[in-house]
Amino acid sequence: MKRALLVVSLVLVGCGRTILTPLEGDPTTGLPTDGVRPLEVSEFCKADDEGHFPLREMVIGAGWRGPVAFAYGGGCVGRSLRDTQAALHNGEALHWVGTDLLGFARIPDERVPFVFERKYKAGPPLFAQKWTMQWFHSEKDARVFVRFKKTEGSSYIARWDGTIELVSMAPNVTGFAMRNEIEAARTGVAESVGSVRDQLMRVRTVKPDYSFLGR
Repeated sequence: MKRALLVVSLVLVGCGRTILTPLEGDPTTGLPTDGVRPLEVSEFCKADDEGHFPLREMVIGAGWRGPVAFAYGGGCVGRSLRDTQAALHNGEALHWVGTDLLGFARIPDERVPFVFERKYKAGPPLFAQKWTMQWFHSEKDARVFVRFKKTEGSSYIARWDGTIELVSMAPNVTGFAMRNEIEAARTGVAESVGSVRDQLMRVRTVKPDYSFLGR
């Protein structure tokens, strides 16, 4: 239930207005941390004493920084780095629980190899909230880095952005780390945590899409 709370909260406050919040600067870098320690994938995905990786567990922490509800977490994915990256190219991996998907497309951007744009709607027709998020994918030093951000839509979501990092831990194991930050009406830590949990579960289960990478 908690994963759908963000949508319920937004429906309760009405329609709002459309605002633009594009990503400015370098999409290959993390969020401004304001003193928050950067995430390390190895904190969330590590082998036990026998060399086995926990493929169903996840580690999540959360809190408040001013009006922003943040969550961070991660775990191990039982897929190669390439397969996990391809899973993030599947539009279903970018589907927040409780939303309707209005569109999914790759859009051009000279700053990074891949940018995917996903449009969302939540709530009954009279009070439907609509917004757009963009997912910026880059690669460096055998790591895949994704910066995501709400770029347009309901003013009740003043800010929603975060990062995902994928690192190869073994031939068929990828470490996953995510930071999620939301500033929205009637939205708190539980909703931010739910989004992190959701994303990791989807990366573990959706079908990889190799159409953008080539097999």
